[in-house]
This record gives sequence, C-alpha cells and structure tokens, in this order.
Amino acid sequence: MGIQRRRWTDDFRENIDLWKENFRGLLTSNEYELVRIGLILFFGVFLILTILNWGFGGADWAGIRTEAHGMLMDILIFGILLTWFERVRSRKDKIKNYHEQLKDFRHWASEEGVLRKVGILQRLNEMEAPLANLKGTYLSGAHFPDANLREADLEMALFKGAFLPNANFEFSDLVGANFEKANLLSANFQSSNLQAAILDEALLLRANLNGSILMQAQLRMAKLSEASLREANLYLADLEGADLRNANLEMADLRGAKMNWADISQANLQGVKNLTCEQIEYAEISKETKLPNYMEKIWNEDAQKYNCKMVKPDEETEG
Repeated sequence: MGIQRRRWTDDFRENIDLWKENFRGLLTSNEYELVRIGLILFFGVFLILTILNWGFGGADWAGIRTEAHGMLMDILIFGILLTWFERVRSRKDKIKNYHEQLKDFRHWASEEGVLRKVGILQRLNEMEAPLANLKGTYLSGAHFPDANLREADLEMALFKGAFLPNANFEFSDLVGANFEKANLLSANFQSSNLQAAILDEALLLRANLNGSILMQAQLRMAKLSEASLREANLYLADLEGADLRNANLEMADLRGAKMNWADISQANLQGVKNLTCEQIEYAEISKETKLPNYMEKIWNEDAQKYNCKMVKPDEETEG
C-alpha cells in the first residue's frame, strides 16, 4: 500500500512539473513570475477567507470578512491588468528588437544573412506587427512564399531570383526595387509604387498590379500572362518581349511604353490611354486581342499577322 501511494505521489509530482513547464512555455520569464506571485497572493487571501468563514462566524468578524473579499477581488483584477500590461510591453520590446536586427542585417548579402532576415520577417508576420524601414534590404534568392510585406518601405530593395509566390506588396513603396527573375506568381502589387523597378524576366503570372505605378519600370521578357494591370501607370515602361497573353490592361496608361515583340494575344487593352500603333507595330496581336476604341485591327496578308491603325473620332469602332 505504501509503495502504491508513493507511485501515485511521484506521478502527481511529474504531472505538476509537466504542467508547469508547458505553462512556462506560454509566457515570458517576467510574465511567469508575475503570474506565480499573483497566484500565491490569490490563494493566500483565499485561505485566510476560508479560515475566517469557518472559524469566525460572529458579527464582529463580518466587516473583516467583507474587506477580505474585496481585497481578494482587487488582487485578482490587479494581477490580470499587470499581466496584460507586461504582455503588451514584452510584445513592443520584441518588435523593437526585430526591427533593430533587420536594420543591422540590411546589407548582409550571404545566404545565412538572407535566411536570418526572412526568419525575422516571418515572425513579424506571425505577430501581425508593422514592418521596419527595409530600404535597400538585400533579399536576393530569398525563399518566402505568402510573404506579407503590405505597406512596407522597400525602396531599392533587392529580390533578384527570390521565390515569392502569393506575396502581398499592396500599397508598398518599391521604387527602384530589383525583382529580376523573381518568382512572383499570383503576387499582389495593387496600388504599390514600382517606379523604376526592375522586373526583367520575372514570373508575374496572374499577378495583381491594378492601380500600381510602373513608370519607367523594366519589364523586359517578364511573364505577365493572365496578370491584371487595370488602371496601372506604365508611362515609359519597358515591356519589350513581355508575355501579356490574356492580361488585363483596361484603363492603363501606356504613354511612351516600349512594347516591341511583346505578346498581347487575347489581352484586354480596352480603354487604355495614350497607346499608338507604332508602339505595338512589332507586338504579337491575335484576333481575340481587345484594342481601345481609337484603334482597329487589320490583317496583314504579307506578314501573316495583325497590325493596327488609328481610327478617327467619326469612324470609331470597337477593336
């Protein structure tokens, strides 16, 4: 009987130790100490109340019991508030530390440096915390699918050859950023600033570039099939050799954009602004390509391809 009782005692102690370790893992060391002290005070006052209720039932002790009950509630509420404030402070300190690390590692160009920075950004994403100033940060070759870099300051950042499918760059400042040969499958660049950004040979299949600023951006040989560039500003952008099959450029501004040898088969260019036939003279146009109403497709029998001609206002037709 004594041996069995010791076993039960040992098992109980092991379970208590295991529970303590699991509980400690949920909190920082400061939070754990606050909770531990709070529990000691709480159960101490609770024990005193129990003794008063059982052993001192007279009228003289009624006021003391009432005060003790009030003290117990005060300790409980104070402990909850203190723990909450400590958790908020700890979160702020952690975010500040991550931001300082990103600043220190900004130009660390080795594979280890990129891995460290991606790890920090992932933790910030998990915390749903704001991102630091990431200007000029080296992230070339980074493996960061589903990255949330929304509203980030990534001016002149380097993402050459990075793997960033489904990444979110909405409203981000990406002026001069380099995404050459990056995998940006289904990435979200809506309303982002990509002025003078480099996206040569980038995979932008099904990417969302609606309302983005792509003035003077380099998109040579970029794979933009099924991408949406609705109302994008492509002033002086270089789209030579870009794959724009089934892309939606409705209402985009193409003033001065270079589109030689771009493939705009089945693309939607309805309502685009400032496009001329000279710009798409050497582009691949299909029967299904939708041109703006100031242009008309013409079949060139000699070249066995579609060309376009400008339509005067009084003879406008749908392209």
